[in-house]
Amino acid sequence: MFARNQSYSTEKVLWTHEFALPRLPVPLLQDTAKKYIEYVAPLVSQQQLQNTSQLVDEFFSGEAKALQEDLLHLDKESPTSWLEGFWDTMYLTIRDPLPINVNPYFILNDDPLRTTQVCEKLIL
Repeated sequence: MFARNQSYSTEKVLWTHEFALPRLPVPLLQDTAKKYIEYVAPLVSQQQLQNTSQLVDEFFSGEAKALQEDLLHLDKESPTSWLEGFWDTMYLTIRDPLPINVNPYFILNDDPLRTTQVCEKLIL
């Protein structure tokens, strides 16, 4: 704990152990496919899930391999993490409202008082 009168650099304290942190690993394709199907399953019908599983299998046995290689190459080139460039671009350079356009965790709940899409979008 710092004394009230003691001056210190917040930035220095904040980033002291940055380079001691482990690198963010590149996820394995098999794990990504499995997690995607698990996350989609409660949201779709059984028939849609079968169709989605087939499309995932096709993607992960084809195009995904090349994309994974690109990601591994990017990981080797990056001094910190394969995600850093995407993160910086997504949050620091875009000039759109972030919660609506780039935040993957932003969910709008239905409002029973707003019965049309126009009314819902007006409050954004």
